[in-house]
Amino acid sequence: SYAEDFDGTPLRINDYRQDQEGEYFEQEIRLVSDTDGPLSWYAGVSYYKEDIDVLFGQGANEDVQCAYYLSYYGFSNCSDYFAYYYYTFTPSPNGLLEQNAVRGRYHGWAGYVDLTWELSPKFDIGAGVRYTKETKKFGINALPVDSELGPWFALGFTSTDYLTDKHSWRAFTPRFITRYRPNDDWMFFASATRGFKAGGFGSFSIEQDYLPYTAAGLDLMPGQATPDKFESEKAWSYEIGTKGSVFGGRTKLDANVYYYTYKDLQVIVPGVSGIIVDNVGKVNGWGVEGSAQTALGSHFDLLLSAAYANTDVTQAQALCDDTLACEGARLPQVPKFSGSAVLRFNAPVGP
Repeated sequence: SYAEDFDGTPLRINDYRQDQEGEYFEQEIRLVSDTDGPLSWYAGVSYYKEDIDVLFGQGANEDVQCAYYLSYYGFSNCSDYFAYYYYTFTPSPNGLLEQNAVRGRYHGWAGYVDLTWELSPKFDIGAGVRYTKETKKFGINALPVDSELGPWFALGFTSTDYLTDKHSWRAFTPRFITRYRPNDDWMFFASATRGFKAGGFGSFSIEQDYLPYTAAGLDLMPGQATPDKFESEKAWSYEIGTKGSVFGGRTKLDANVYYYTYKDLQVIVPGVSGIIVDNVGKVNGWGVEGSAQTALGSHFDLLLSAAYANTDVTQAQALCDDTLACEGARLPQVPKFSGSAVLRFNAPVGP
């Protein structure tokens, strides 16, 4: 279970709770070559299965919600608002509590092979490919709301049972790499890798063609709507770097330059009610990063790291209310400059 007071104030504006349980199984079989020749390889298959059930709850004080959303119209509480339309407002003992249960049944498998050819004792090249397929069956059930305010603040709908959908995603993802070792202490490398992350379904939003409004609001039956689906994201990344050690191995250094391009990046965006997961068009990024770790005597070691990242987002109307305001913007939560310094103390414990 997890609970959080999102607003952090004495008022009950937005309380969040999540109760989750599930089972997960994963198995992998891998074969690795054992030869003396220049060619080495490994290959394998993997499988996973996951069952997950979650109950989400979002709560608030009814009068606080009415004051916030209706203050423009001169109402400071729910009773006055209902009385204006000749109704009597009866507060709910639980306040405004919107709950939805989600059920996920996922499974997937992958097969891969990777080959490395040693052209010389100092230089090798490698290539690999992976095939992945994931299938997800997902259901969302928006439970009835006791409050007379209805389900309009968090979800925007209720359902009589689970609204379900099922979809599969698959992809081939190759990798290419070359390595050069001028000596035992240093290695230079360059790589190109295709990445893939399967799509899925949002936990708080739906897709529907018909809105069957009733006296209780938008009450959906299975078949009238499905969970909101988002597509897989794909990426190509390119990297050139080096790593090695100096001073007899006491100091380790690494640095690299990278460039990547994402297509259909998965992002969280605010919806009309609740949050949704959507895909944005394209993200390009490049950067430089490096780190150094050195021993300071027999008990201390120091780790320093620094990075610069530049990103550019295009075709991102989902992030900006279907406008072009986000075109060319940086990717959120990716700082331009970052760094760290860590001093560690090591000592033996016990006899």
